[in-house]
Amino acid sequence: TAEATPYYEAYHRQIANYVSELKQKHPGGALLLDIHGQSTDNRAIYRGTRHGSTVSRLLERFGCAALTGEKSLFGVLAIKGHRVIPANIPDDCLFEEDRYVGGFTVATYGSHHRTGIDAIQIELGGDFRRTTAITADLAEAVSVFYKTYLDEHQK
Repeated sequence: TAEATPYYEAYHRQIANYVSELKQKHPGGALLLDIHGQSTDNRAIYRGTRHGSTVSRLLERFGCAALTGEKSLFGVLAIKGHRVIPANIPDDCLFEEDRYVGGFTVATYGSHHRTGIDAIQIELGGDFRRTTAITADLAEAVSVFYKTYLDEHQK
C-alpha cells in the first residue's frame, strides 16, 4: 500500500548503504544472507542464489565448494543432519528449486551486479521456525564459511 512505501524504500536504502559499506571495508568479499521461511517442506532448508548468479564472485574465486562443499553454509548444515535442498552435489552447484531460487533482495544486491556482494537466500522450513534449535547450527555454518571463504587473514 501507499502507506508502507516510505518504509519499504527506507529499508532498501539502508540495505544498499550496508552493501556499499561492506564492499569498502572488506574488498576480499562479504556475504548478505536473506533468511526466510517456507512451508513447502517443514524439515528442509532451501538455498537460493538465482542458480549461482548472486554469488558469482564467490564461485569465481572458490568454485562450487563455496556453495556445496563441506565448509559451505549448506555443507555444514547437511553435516549437522539437516536436509538441504538442493542436495550438496559437488559439481552441480548451480541447480536450485525454481520456487526458491532467491528473491528481490539477493537479485538486487548480489555480486552479479558491479555494486553488489555475494548474496544467498536461506528458506527455513516451518519446523525450524517453531524452535530455536537451528540457531546454533546456522551460526556455526556462518562461522565455518567465514573462516574458510571470507576471513582476509586466512588468505
